Amino acid sequence: MNHRSPRHSRWLAALLFGAALAATACASTEPSPEQDAQPVSPSGPLEAEPWEPPQPKPWTDEFYRRAALLADRIHIEGPAGLLEHVVPSVDARVYSYTVKVIAEGFLQVTKVLGPESPPISVQLDGWQIMALEELTILERVDDCEVSIVARGDAYWMDPATGKEEREDVLRFSATIEE
Repeated sequence: MNHRSPRHSRWLAALLFGAALAATACASTEPSPEQDAQPVSPSGPLEAEPWEPPQPKPWTDEFYRRAALLADRIHIEGPAGLLEHVVPSVDARVYSYTVKVIAEGFLQVTKVLGPESPPISVQLDGWQIMALEELTILERVDDCEVSIVARGDAYWMDPATGKEEREDVLRFSATIEE
């Protein structure tokens, strides 16, 4: 008797669907007479336009200095380009991770799966940030400040100065430099 879980069946269906797509993509067709008669380029090889690398998006230097932030729930929000500065740790064995496109922008939500899960760790430039329960990152479609809201026994420390803050809610924000 062969019992498969719904999860196993979904993976098997996805694998079969992918194989069918690959087989279809690999199938070749004979060119039509019209395709044979068309010259590739009547004037010779095409000249490529010079490539310009994209310019970095404006950013703030507020988060380049080293700092540590720890709280139960942390929300990071900023304009387009935020995700170039944020490096979250995502491990499906210990976190649930969802990604959504919403009206405000691109939303990532990471939650711990249980009390034994390690904190969710994220690097924002020089800041080491750890959320014990949930981390949300929203890259907005509009221009805005970069903001961090830490809720639930929030603790922040600047190791260079030794300055510390501890509150139920800590808020940090920085204006983008043009």
